[in-house]
Amino acid sequence: MNQANTFIKLKPTALLCLLTAAAGCGATSVPMTDAALPALRIDNSLQGTKEIKQAVAQLLALKQVTLSDTAFSADSSITIERQAHKVNGQLIMGRNYEMPQQVNLLIDSGRCYLSHEKTQQSQQLFNIQCRPK
Repeated sequence: MNQANTFIKLKPTALLCLLTAAAGCGATSVPMTDAALPALRIDNSLQGTKEIKQAVAQLLALKQVTLSDTAFSADSSITIERQAHKVNGQLIMGRNYEMPQQVNLLIDSGRCYLSHEKTQQSQQLFNIQCRPK
């Protein structure tokens, strides 16, 4: 295979990488400080709910999570349990002994963050508005 053919094959991949990198440049995460306070969500937009679900799933290393559209509106923390194992709608033998996980909404310098209680990892949220609790 000559170099011209290799360039043509790599070109769409390179373009995809550039577009992905450019899309991420608009939202630069700022690290959360120790001064962060518990917060409440003050908007319930669909875009914000989607971002919260994605952030929680990422913090807990899950594919997806099910959350209320009003998550973090009344309380600054939520507790998440793994779903019980079922086959054809029936619970199967065995138990899930994994402890429930807690995720907190925090505000620091006007920025909203989700923080995983156990690991202390946090993720900045860009599509929601929050206020100190």
